[in-house]
Amino acid sequence: AIMTVRVGVIGTKNGHAAIIAGYLNGWSESAPTPVRAGGYVDPFYHFWQYQRTEETMVSGSPNLGGHARVTKIWSPDLSAARQIAAACDIDEVSATIEEASTDVDAVMVLSGEPDEHPRQAGPALERGLPTFIDKPLGSDMDQCRAMYAQAARGGARLFSASGLRWSAEVKLAKQEFASGYAEPIEGIYVKVPNRMDQYGIHAVEMVNVVLGADVRSVQGVTAGHRATAVLEYGSGQTAIIETFYAQVRPSYCMVVYGQRHTKMYHLYDTSLPFIWMFDDFVKMVTDGTVPVPEEEVLRMMLITFAAERACAGGGEVQLPPYPG
Repeated sequence: AIMTVRVGVIGTKNGHAAIIAGYLNGWSESAPTPVRAGGYVDPFYHFWQYQRTEETMVSGSPNLGGHARVTKIWSPDLSAARQIAAACDIDEVSATIEEASTDVDAVMVLSGEPDEHPRQAGPALERGLPTFIDKPLGSDMDQCRAMYAQAARGGARLFSASGLRWSAEVKLAKQEFASGYAEPIEGIYVKVPNRMDQYGIHAVEMVNVVLGADVRSVQGVTAGHRATAVLEYGSGQTAIIETFYAQVRPSYCMVVYGQRHTKMYHLYDTSLPFIWMFDDFVKMVTDGTVPVPEEEVLRMMLITFAAERACAGGGEVQLPPYPG
């Protein structure tokens, strides 16, 4: 018999706790759909199953049903934790982070508050529990490195990532140019919603899938609702990443520029990558495979912070070569 992985969830602010608990445990038909900030219902964002096509729509999970479930949840927002626990049949609304990190097999920190992540992930990392920390990993590089150091001391497997690293459309873009058109990619453009400090990591992970992480220089500008950064690679390739606050989510796209072809890819399904990411998280718990190595997670954050700094008027930011 396959053991059921017991997951403790920490934090509910960004809505990901509702997605994950709904995916792993199922969501009660009688429970209300969570609402986004501003009070409007946004089922696309919160409710992964509404985004599946009719044929693939399932309640609970196609892959993880019975293999993993959220058994504890903690949040500074007690009413949100109680609402999710009731809708998803979670055993315990924990009073403390420590309690939510006890008698579980793994912990997911989903607070959406990067400066709080060291405190929120601390008990799990200390206990050596496999831990996922939602993007962005921390609020500066020192914090990010400190959490990995703590994980190493406790013997905990740790990773953090944007779900868009798992996007089928982004992988298709790379493959289509590399083998389909069989021509070099000269550059790419990526646009994501929200602000650079919150969603810049999504754009950085998307360009990483296609061009890698050897970014050497970042320049940026902010105007109106958008922040735009130009990334230059050791290869001479370039990427423009842009966060555009004025659009309702989901609204992600990538334009790939080959030597002859130009093609645009829309990420219409932003729930499926989430699901693949959880699958990989559960795999990490059961067989020890860490989905994204430490060196790469830290590099993604370094590039993201460089983009934030450049866009905030910090001038051109230089980065060291990346051996990965």
